[in-house]
Amino acid sequence: MCINDSNEEIRAFSVHALNCVGHKSVLPILRERLAEEQDEEVYWELKQAILKLEKI
Repeated sequence: MCINDSNEEIRAFSVHALNCVGHKSVLPILRERLAEEQDEEVYWELKQAILKLEKI
């Protein structure tokens, strides 16, 4: 899956795409990646996506 790609730009785009899905079913994927993420930009993208989806 692209969210686990070694390239941070691909991971960030993958997070953005999952965020656009707009369904809570992607929350476990995002949370799992958040626990492993090393890149600060991707980390904050993940945080924002999780917060947005939790509000739904």
